[in-house]
Amino acid sequence: MGLREPAPVERRRPGCQVCGGLFLDHYEDLQVMDLEVKGMHCQSCVKAIKRAIQALDDQASVDVDLAQSQVKVLASSLSAGDLQAAIEDAGFEVTSLRP
Repeated sequence: MGLREPAPVERRRPGCQVCGGLFLDHYEDLQVMDLEVKGMHCQSCVKAIKRAIQALDDQASVDVDLAQSQVKVLASSLSAGDLQAAIEDAGFEVTSLRP
């Protein structure tokens, strides 16, 4: 019998708002950024924001809450300035950004 490669080590982080408590070791460099964005009115706006952010990092996870005017981004290679510029270039106003 051959040796099997071990499964990725899983660690639980209780109460994690992003992953629900499950974090794989190779994703530890991810950061969460919360933004408040003005000017979103419909699902087309949501798609435009997601498209703008994912053009910077196609691996980024983007969650847009239209009712609360909130955008949550989970990514490893984006700076706050890059995010703000991408959203504003798409025609929206970032009023608050919390890394």
